[in-house]
Amino acid sequence: MDHGINFDSMLPLSWVASGSDLKGLADVLRLEPSLRPECLDPSCPFNWKMNLTHLEASKFGESVSLSVIHLECDSSWEVKCQSLGSDIIMTLPLQGRIAYTFADGVEETRPGQVMIYPYGDMLRLRCIAEDGVYRTISLRISRNKVQRVITRRTGRFNQAKFDIRRLVRDGSHSLSVVGRLMAMITEPVFAANLRTVSEDARYAMINTVAQVMVDVIHSEERYGDDKADAIPLYVTKALTFIQKNLKTRTSVHEVASHCAVSVRKLERGFRDNLGVSPTEYSKNVRLEHIRMILKRGASGRSISTIAAEFGFSNRTRFLRDYLTKFGEAPKDTRTSEGGT
Repeated sequence: MDHGINFDSMLPLSWVASGSDLKGLADVLRLEPSLRPECLDPSCPFNWKMNLTHLEASKFGESVSLSVIHLECDSSWEVKCQSLGSDIIMTLPLQGRIAYTFADGVEETRPGQVMIYPYGDMLRLRCIAEDGVYRTISLRISRNKVQRVITRRTGRFNQAKFDIRRLVRDGSHSLSVVGRLMAMITEPVFAANLRTVSEDARYAMINTVAQVMVDVIHSEERYGDDKADAIPLYVTKALTFIQKNLKTRTSVHEVASHCAVSVRKLERGFRDNLGVSPTEYSKNVRLEHIRMILKRGASGRSISTIAAEFGFSNRTRFLRDYLTKFGEAPKDTRTSEGGT
């Protein structure tokens, strides 16, 4: 059976798998040959079982994703980690312990503790079983979602660019909540029902997890009252206006005029609440729509034609922007989704 998991699908995905060797686990996680895990004691058997849930959603021109894995095995093992990627990882050992090798040292967590770090920071992960059992829950979430939550709470975008690595050693209420939330998400019955949930609901769920993660990261800090989370009405109005005029490609002056605010105030509102300028936001939304069309096939129309419909008249600039945002060329998106 092919246990490979396709994380490129926009549909919710739930998976229950088990095996009796490390190769099976590596196949399920689609690890590259150079990143294959190794047993710390090759003479011991390696039995494992895993529940996985993966969600993706797109709203307000922002694509976000969430993956949660509940893994249990009966032996210790280690694995090298990829240096690419900008998502945020949170791991909670439930039984056994985890040693993380970073460029500047080694950290270790035990049950009741949590490690949060950018995906690209870790060099090696060592999972150590105790009394013949290793059990953990791991969460991977879009970094841009976590940064946006921090931006809204602090009111300053530059606060979202700090070193996000945290080792939380105490059993805070936020840590308890996120542990239970992650365990619930990976329950097979709950995960299976996610396929009937709307994209707006999936976005809200991912946003909730990001909120709780920030609570854990800053469990000892305060950000003021709840008004910091509210987006000003003129910004919300601008978002709606841009969404409704994707193929018109309105200028920032037109958007500001529609919202009855100055260009400067509009740009400051976008920076403070969304972390991007109105122009960048508009471009991101248009790129998202083009990607959606390409994923659906869009037979009979060239990529250049589709791009031009959304205001990308310069082919070279469009290809550069698309590659920067999605990490692949438009033709690769169409090919991977079976388009022609």
